Parts: sequence; C-alpha cells; structure tokens
Amino acid sequence: MKNQQNEVFLNKISSKIKNGEFDEFLNIPFMTKELLFSSIKARIDKKIENGATPILNDTEVKDAIKDAKETAGYTMAIFIKPLNIFVKGVDGWELSDVAKKALNLV
Repeated sequence: MKNQQNEVFLNKISSKIKNGEFDEFLNIPFMTKELLFSSIKARIDKKIENGATPILNDTEVKDAIKDAKETAGYTMAIFIKPLNIFVKGVDGWELSDVAKKALNLV
C-alpha cells in the first residue's frame, strides 16, 4: 500500500514540477527541475525507509526546496570560484576586474 502511495505522490509532484508550479523556486543557476524532484524524492525515500507514510507536508516540501537550492549554490560555487568572477570586497561579494572587463566586451 505504501508503495502505491509513494508512486501516486511522486507522480503528482513530478507533474506539478513539469507543469511549472515550482518554477518560482528555480531562480538560481544549477537549480533545475530534476534537482528539485530528486530532493523531494530523497525525502520520500527516507520516510519509506523509516516506515512512515510517504507523503510530504508543506514544510517538508519547503525544506526539500531549500536543500535543492543549497545544492545548486554549492555546485555553482564549484564552477564559478576557479573563474575568479567574484571577489570578496569590503561590502561583500563584488565582480572581479576580470569579470568587469569580460562584461565590457559583450
């Protein structure tokens, strides 16, 4: 029975993600629909592993979104840091001179 609930819930979430109902949260680089779905699925898998009902409440979905954003942020940092696009300035992160020059070329 829980396996059926799992599939039904995952299918509903997948459809909502594909239909754009979560697009407002896909607002940083590397934050994809697939990453969001994986984050939600991981939480459901954990519930099944613990013998709980495989349905997430709104708070758990928001936490999954937050986890996906953090993963996207870390992924972005891995790619951006070696490029020296941003440098830490007095008031926080700023575009580096290299990045400013590149933007002027465009």
